[in-house]
Amino acid sequence: MKRTMVIMQTLTPEQAGRIREWAPDWHIVHGRSREVWRPYLNEAEIVAGWNAAVAEACLLPATKLRWVQYWGAGVDGLPLGAFAQKGVVLTNASGVHAFPISETIFAMILSLTRKVHLSLRHQLEHRWADPGGLGEIHGKTMGIIGVGAIGEETAKLAKAFGMKVLGVRRSGSRRLGSTGCMT
Repeated sequence: MKRTMVIMQTLTPEQAGRIREWAPDWHIVHGRSREVWRPYLNEAEIVAGWNAAVAEACLLPATKLRWVQYWGAGVDGLPLGAFAQKGVVLTNASGVHAFPISETIFAMILSLTRKVHLSLRHQLEHRWADPGGLGEIHGKTMGIIGVGAIGEETAKLAKAFGMKVLGVRRSGSRRLGSTGCMT
């Protein structure tokens, strides 16, 4: 009898094949739809993802859950006490989103500073109006609350734009990081 792994995302055939190659003795269930994976939760030893339906099914005494891979970085909202009681290993995706999120942060900063949103609106309205004075971010100060992987990468980008960067972290420690960010 194969062990069960539930992945709450739809995998490409290539991704599913790679996992099956690495874990040939496992039954891999994947998909975004609850109907796909819900029937397998009582047997699942590994769950990649988490929500209320999974908590309801997997935290019962007779379930086989041993490992949760959480898609996000922050795990404060998860039932950490229940995981500890059941001996469930919890891993997260801390650090994997640093590039796309920091790039999105700068896309938004630049877009708003350069008033791209107003220019696009005017263009859609076939109105060629001046959006007003365009700002610059060079020489500005950026504050980062939470200097983890995303905050560190954002600080690097800010420094590349000639910005002063101030950051705070939960621990309250004060150090000058590799990004030049005072934390």
